Amino acid sequence: MRKSKTKKLSKYLLVFYSGSLLTDAQWMRQFVLTHRDYKQNSIVSDEIQYDLLWKTAQIANGKEQCSFLFESNMKTRTHLCVD
Repeated sequence: MRKSKTKKLSKYLLVFYSGSLLTDAQWMRQFVLTHRDYKQNSIVSDEIQYDLLWKTAQIANGKEQCSFLFESNMKTRTHLCVD
């Protein structure tokens, strides 16, 4: 393994085991639960869904960073156009 890959893996493991890293699913769940329009009733409104998809597209396209995701696990092979 090259040094850069080893260093990257070490960094990932340190962050992962510290508990400050979220899986994509955990991040999405947290996004919904903390959304201003979520009423704690298990209903994810159209607005919440739109905001979640918009934010996901921003992260996947590299327009935003998310400190809870390690180098953004949200990868896409297509351009998600959400303007």
